[in-house]
Amino acid sequence: MANREHRSQRELDIDRKMIADTVEQVISVEGSLRAAARNLGIAPSTLCDLRMGRREPGPCLAERLGIRKVSQWIRRR
Repeated sequence: MANREHRSQRELDIDRKMIADTVEQVISVEGSLRAAARNLGIAPSTLCDLRMGRREPGPCLAERLGIRKVSQWIRRR
């Protein structure tokens, strides 16, 4: 089973919020969504999807955003 299936909705919401907050910070520093997307090397629509929680960044984009995904081992019940 994928790690995602073991995670609660609350954990997924926290992840989405952290990604959205990070994107908001990048947009604020760059001055606009389009400028931030250009500097990250992605389409503005992709950045918007990240901001709205509709997608997660891949490893390379996550690194450019200064974040990384961490997997955890959990005990089965």
